[in-house]
Amino acid sequence: MKNFNLLTISILLLTLNISAQTDITLKINHLLGEEVFAFNKTVTAPGEYSVNVTRLEYYISQIKLVHDGGKIEVLSDKYFLVNGASLFSSSLGNFNISKLEEIRFSIGVDNLPNTNPNDNSTNTTNHADPSLWFAGHPLSPKSPSMHWGWTSGYRFVALEGKTGLGAAYTYEIHALGDGNYNEVSIPTVIDASGGELNIELDANYLNSLKDVDVSSGLIEHGSTGQAIPFLKNFQTEVFSVKGEQKDSTVSVQENGELFKFTIGPNPSNGLNLKAYYNLVSETDYRLSITDLNGKIVEQVKLSGSSINLTDLSPGIYVVNVLEEGVSVYSQKAIVTR
Repeated sequence: MKNFNLLTISILLLTLNISAQTDITLKINHLLGEEVFAFNKTVTAPGEYSVNVTRLEYYISQIKLVHDGGKIEVLSDKYFLVNGASLFSSSLGNFNISKLEEIRFSIGVDNLPNTNPNDNSTNTTNHADPSLWFAGHPLSPKSPSMHWGWTSGYRFVALEGKTGLGAAYTYEIHALGDGNYNEVSIPTVIDASGGELNIELDANYLNSLKDVDVSSGLIEHGSTGQAIPFLKNFQTEVFSVKGEQKDSTVSVQENGELFKFTIGPNPSNGLNLKAYYNLVSETDYRLSITDLNGKIVEQVKLSGSSINLTDLSPGIYVVNVLEEGVSVYSQKAIVTR
């Protein structure tokens, strides 16, 4: 009878564990500014000039799911080649996750041990033979090519198009290089429901051209020059949770003047996080910081033009600006150590 009871308990625990599994799906909405992405659509770039896109492809790898109090699932064998020509929606797998707190992923192909079972070499993934991947794998040979060569590895992002009056100039940015392999970190608050958890991101590719001037054309193939800020923009400027404001600066009209507020860097290591603002009146502005459970961890009256936020423990926070006790702006901040 004792063994029977133990067996029954074991089966029950196994059943509960299976029932807790959640199907995770990642979806990316392609955008150009505030418009839905489309090839050959003319929009205004950050430098106030006309630009369109004729090619957009990039790799995503090393996905990490931070969930349920800081637990991390690492998807080291998942590689995706995202193409602006089609909606991106893919299953990430089945995991025991109830609440997703953050998604992390890197742009490009990693310089880590190769997971290709057909490759017996010691080459890292970014410097392995693409022909050894099975046909149809994201890292197998593509046309047009996404592989630069064994020494340099894969193109992390390929962005091409026309710019200038009458689309007179051509730009091509093929950015790559192990030193430019950057991790994107996006705080989220997404609960599983009905055995599913859907992560939906917006990707504003116009932001990839922030401080990268292609108004007179640009040919940048490699890992230096404009490829560096371009890939940095993919890390910090392009992706956000669907519907959330990506621009980290807010401007509020106040008596004919603008109250501006921003925090950075975000994500931060917790040692250099600051809030910057300009006070345009004698209004009582306060900064209130809460954790994901709604607990206030810090509240302070704003004065001067900046304040250090260096006493925060690792985690995800909501930073609120209060005007006479009423919230006029909020932004998520992530602190890592």
